[in-house]
Amino acid sequence: MTQPQRGPTATSPANKGASSTADTGVNLYRREPRQARSREMTERILRATIEHLEEEGGRTLTTNHIARRAGVDIASLYRYYGSKEAILVELTERWIAGIQAIHDRHLERMLNGMPLLAMLRSVTHDIEHMPEGRWAYQELAHLMETLPPLRALEDAHSARIVDFWAKALQHHGSDWPLQRLRVLSRLFYVQIDAALMLAAQLPAAEAADVRRWHGRAVVRLLRQALPRRHLKPGSPPRQGLC
Repeated sequence: MTQPQRGPTATSPANKGASSTADTGVNLYRREPRQARSREMTERILRATIEHLEEEGGRTLTTNHIARRAGVDIASLYRYYGSKEAILVELTERWIAGIQAIHDRHLERMLNGMPLLAMLRSVTHDIEHMPEGRWAYQELAHLMETLPPLRALEDAHSARIVDFWAKALQHHGSDWPLQRLRVLSRLFYVQIDAALMLAAQLPAAEAADVRRWHGRAVVRLLRQALPRRHLKPGSPPRQGLC
């Protein structure tokens, strides 16, 4: 069986000294806080941004709203963040780094013999139960579709995750060419993302239905690429992947 190559353990942070990007013209300047007091203030700014996303959504998000919620003056906010997009970039980097860390942990488990479906259930469960999971899938995931700096982070992240699952399928015995496995893994990634985004917006009972239906669909999808010994017919997880 082919052993997946080890990738980076987390996403690389954006250059905090950059004032803008040539592609977007958005001010993405971020200053690294060096003292405990300034670190506490930037954490309040990040927490205030999350609270606004949770309560009012991303459409009304402004630096003035963030500063007011964080209890800091607007000049202090701009000392550390050049724009609301710079704040959202930091939140996105943290979220993506957490997801990447989950995949890194499961790579170790897979290499130690963890079955593919058990790993899939565990990965999805851990992602959905990240502390920022619900608000991130409710709001941040949608902002990734509209804000170019976030879109760039998502594109790089999705490429790593697609490669992870393609090589995981290879490791578990698929004889498909790697490029075809990447296409299948891309479909798999898009489906998981869509299911988690939908589940985050629904009441608990309906969200459980989405996870259950999606779990069955993923089992059928993976059957396409794997020898039958890896997936027992007719035995999708009762509660979906989570």
